[in-house]
Amino acid sequence: MLFPTTSPRVPDVQAAAVPKALRQIAVAAIALGMAACGQCRDAAIPAAGLGVTELLAKADCFEGRDVTVRGVAVIVFEGTSLYPSMDLAEKTTEAGVWLGLGYVGYKDYLGFHGKFVRIEGKFHSGPTGHFGLWPGAIWPVETISVVPAKDGGKVDWSLGAGRR
Repeated sequence: MLFPTTSPRVPDVQAAAVPKALRQIAVAAIALGMAACGQCRDAAIPAAGLGVTELLAKADCFEGRDVTVRGVAVIVFEGTSLYPSMDLAEKTTEAGVWLGLGYVGYKDYLGFHGKFVRIEGKFHSGPTGHFGLWPGAIWPVETISVVPAKDGGKVDWSLGAGRR
């Protein structure tokens, strides 16, 4: 029987056995979930100095965390986002993350378009942005700043960015 009854024919042992088994399954599932999350939320995986590609590759590890990410900003109507390179930005939204810059309007951020920037904010994985076209989002964006290139205008590959 799955549910305890008040019938004297059902011993109390059977009624208590099912909830105990369900508790054991629930505890095992929770422990497994915590183990998986523990690996990702470990301090060994820093959430600062990330490239867009690394962020998306380990999206489950950074879900809900404050992150610092570097990449090329694309500031356009209904498509404000961050990419490893401008080449990828022109080809697919799957390579970037949508940026939640708030309701003040994208026009306030046009000065960052096409520039290599550093973004700080909270990462959310899954389909996001306009029509859910991006595999993740940084929302809200707390800070955005231009990162100076070290070699005369070329993007530093060590920061996770591509060519521009």
